[in-house]
Amino acid sequence: VFRVSRNGTLDHDVIGLEDEVADGRPLLDCVMKGGRRTSPPDDLTSVRERCSKSLEALPERLLALNTNGGGYEVTTSPGLKDLIDRFGSHTPPMGSS
Repeated sequence: VFRVSRNGTLDHDVIGLEDEVADGRPLLDCVMKGGRRTSPPDDLTSVRERCSKSLEALPERLLALNTNGGGYEVTTSPGLKDLIDRFGSHTPPMGSS
């Protein structure tokens, strides 16, 4: 998953394949390996700062309580689109047996 910003404001996310490089900042980090943390947990001050910066980067329309302002765009990468086109969705809908 890659997050794309424009002028310091979040614009959209791109879901791609593990080996793809896409515009934006990669969001997924390895935090566990072999059942163990790969690094110590962040301290509470760092978590608060990261949360505050993330909220400041949200577009104004996403801060409103109503949903009339539109949602947040999430797209798929070219590689993922190709896989979907080639293989389609062979996964049954959730809740079906």
